[in-house]
Amino acid sequence: MKKEGSLEQLFTNQAIGLLSDGGETADVRISFHESLVLRNRHKINAYAIADNYETLDIFVTVFKCTEAPARIHKSDIDNAAKLLLSFLKKANNREYANSLEESSEIFDFAHTLNASVELRENLVRINIFILTDGIYNGKFLHKKN
Repeated sequence: MKKEGSLEQLFTNQAIGLLSDGGETADVRISFHESLVLRNRHKINAYAIADNYETLDIFVTVFKCTEAPARIHKSDIDNAAKLLLSFLKKANNREYANSLEESSEIFDFAHTLNASVELRENLVRINIFILTDGIYNGKFLHKKN
């Protein structure tokens, strides 16, 4: 993993710790996976599957790694959400899941998305968390599907 990715994951871990302490999520697995190939762009930093398989929490980090907090633009947030949703779509494809290295951090999650009967039958909610070390002053849309 590149050095920036390591710092990003360190930040992700700290932010998730705060969310866990606040009761917003639990049992999160830090699992950085990113592809920036033009037709295959996707990213995920972490995930959590509730014990009852009703809720899936997925995390993506917008990491600027600056001394002073950088301004985060709406386009950064939109891009992060698109990359995360792209990962979910790809991971639901059995062929993609089978193409991952068993040693990759995301291997188990991709295979769980494909093979878990409990998840397929019980999932009612997906929470998307966009974490950042910057300042975002914009609004978020809350979609319920």
